[in-house]
Amino acid sequence: MTLDVLSSVEEGGLSESKKLVRYDRQLRLWEQHGQEKLEKARVCLLNASATGCEALKSLVLPGIGNFTIVDGDKVDPESAADNFFLDFNLSGEPKAKVSCERLMMLNPEVEGNYVAQDPEDLFSSDPHFFGSFSVVIGTNLSERFTHTIGEYLWVQQIPFVLCKSYGLIGYLRIVVREHCVYEARPENPFDDFMLDQMATPLLHLADSLNVDSMDHEAFKGLPYLILVVKALDHWRLSSGKPNAFPETSEDIAKLKVILNSMAKCQGSGTLEAISTNVTEALGALNKCVRRSEIPANVLDVLNDPCAHDPKGNRKPFWILAHALKSFVENEGDGRLPLRGSLPDMSSDTELYIRLQNIYKDKAQSDAQIVHNKVSKFVAQLGPSEDAPHITFEETKRFCRSAACLRVIKGRSLKQEFSKDSTRTALIENELKSENRLMAWYLLLRAAERFRAEKGRYPGTNGIPVDLDKNDLAVRFEAVLQTVCSFKVACADLLQELCRFGAAELHCVAAIVGGLAAQEVVKLITGQFTPINNTFIYDGHNGDEGTPEPCNSVRCLNCSLQFAVIATS
Repeated sequence: MTLDVLSSVEEGGLSESKKLVRYDRQLRLWEQHGQEKLEKARVCLLNASATGCEALKSLVLPGIGNFTIVDGDKVDPESAADNFFLDFNLSGEPKAKVSCERLMMLNPEVEGNYVAQDPEDLFSSDPHFFGSFSVVIGTNLSERFTHTIGEYLWVQQIPFVLCKSYGLIGYLRIVVREHCVYEARPENPFDDFMLDQMATPLLHLADSLNVDSMDHEAFKGLPYLILVVKALDHWRLSSGKPNAFPETSEDIAKLKVILNSMAKCQGSGTLEAISTNVTEALGALNKCVRRSEIPANVLDVLNDPCAHDPKGNRKPFWILAHALKSFVENEGDGRLPLRGSLPDMSSDTELYIRLQNIYKDKAQSDAQIVHNKVSKFVAQLGPSEDAPHITFEETKRFCRSAACLRVIKGRSLKQEFSKDSTRTALIENELKSENRLMAWYLLLRAAERFRAEKGRYPGTNGIPVDLDKNDLAVRFEAVLQTVCSFKVACADLLQELCRFGAAELHCVAAIVGGLAAQEVVKLITGQFTPINNTFIYDGHNGDEGTPEPCNSVRCLNCSLQFAVIATS
């Protein structure tokens, strides 16, 4: 095995200012710490197919640290017609070398390597070659080899991303034993005001402001959060329960009455205008009086055996989770660390900054307590080569995103191909609902079985489609019997799959490759929630749907996950 390195990295690399300009948009997504993880990552691509090269393209552009292409084939007219990263004029050259050179032109900061050897041969002679990568992407692999290398990567806990473009159908499968999501970054994160366990400085600030003696100008400069705190205080006094907290819709209604009574109006006669801050307080009241509860996904993390005692698993995530668990059970009194951020609100600038600093200081204090626990635990582990180094900034980010922590326990390829009652019920329900996506998934597996037995895909080598269609139907029936007892008729889909002739259309490859790259970024950075298991793309229609039973695109309990993406 010869590893050829093609490096065009500029001496000294990009300056920080130039890097900020080049990567400006993506830094807004995963920030500097996410970019640093990306730049340290090593990605391996098995086979320089159009789909695989599209995936690497979308990783090279944002600055992946290092990539290696393993492919033993030569460039020929057929492969050059399918793949924009190959050239007709370079027929006979190694596909790995040509595609590597073309991809490196996209970003001189990225180091590219290639091995002009068949992935199966390389794995047979040196399986440990694949043990040093952050992620391995596999395209156009035989089913037998997919299982072989998939089992190795599963044991090594290296994410394995399988992707395929087959005519108008795309397939993406993420095989990962355990993936820890540090920052899920939900589209609509809930505000963390923690008014049920109000910090003393917040109480002091609210008590120092006498609303009744304020004129209208001073009143409308109050942040709506202060108005809610004042209303809570008034409600508690009137109810005679100094430690009460709103629990029912009647309690909320009483708070709204109090807020309305506090409103300072301007104008004369019947023309009156309620202050903006009161309007904001009424609109945000339900969010403000939400109790500080720990979400189910975070409880799953805290109750995981690795969070109880992470000595056997020295991942920084589990050490941080262990410290977080200790905080929740002790100093936090059942709550998570305060996030420390506030939404925008109409307010006097000085008052808003004072309020913001109260939350920032509390969040800093909580994070410091958690970090002290982290440092103490790491010290107990003793010095070693694999001892984790966790900075205070990392702990702060962990605490800031504590409400969105998640651990995905994936399914191996061996588990996917085994029969179990839960999965059988899922597949049967999907097929009974005439879900084409489930049918396409099973047909792709039948096509792989066809290839394993005949050495080619259906619809290739000039064989009449009707002949291959019958052979494919037999194998589809066999695949169906291994996963469920339901019979399904899909003659039109069998005909279509044979008509594809295993063609790799670049328009489909670009979509599937881009999706694969997106998932790889999630796996590397620990940010955003990746697809859990399988994704099928159907290019025949422009519908969009997620037909899994739980009706959630992020379901962690279903064994398969499907989606249709609009093609227009």
